[in-house]
Amino acid sequence: MAKLVVMNREDAGAEIDLPCGVIRLGRAADNDICLTAASISSHHCELAVAEFEVRVRDLGSTNGTFVDRRPAAEAVLRDGQVLGLGNVELRVVCPLPDIRIPVHMREEEPQARLLADGRAACLHHPTAAADFTCLQCGKQWCGECSKELHLVGGRARHFCPACSGRCQRIVPEAPPRPVQTHLRRAWATVKRGFTWRTPKR
Repeated sequence: MAKLVVMNREDAGAEIDLPCGVIRLGRAADNDICLTAASISSHHCELAVAEFEVRVRDLGSTNGTFVDRRPAAEAVLRDGQVLGLGNVELRVVCPLPDIRIPVHMREEEPQARLLADGRAACLHHPTAAADFTCLQCGKQWCGECSKELHLVGGRARHFCPACSGRCQRIVPEAPPRPVQTHLRRAWATVKRGFTWRTPKR
């Protein structure tokens, strides 16, 4: 709740609560807040109090309304400012809104996986082989996930669904040859390096 704290009177330090709504201040008894000081007019000013804002409006007082000792016909009062009614000074206490920024949990990106045959799997379809690799972010996608763009008079191009980068088709590696094939080729090379002679009898 907003409040006013008396600063320069014999009751300095006294607090005046300001409930939400329009509050009239002055010397007359019919005011919401009655201040019996000679420098205060009968109906000096009014305060429009909201949850986090206090606005003051002078009601044609004789000695004026001041904010931080500057004349103010109408003004928004900030926390810690001094409201002057004639010679009476009141410090404004206005609660500040508690602003909290919600923390959004970052979604974990899907991890690259391999199929049983060693090929890379699509990030969105882990049971399908990846057909394309993004040249920008490195993610791998199947043909269904990649964005295909057909150019006039040219080949179709594929783009990454995550970053819209250019995708390159994955060329499968040739399967390794059996060990026996390598051994036969090595033995053939060795044989070519020898000259066979028939021993004399």
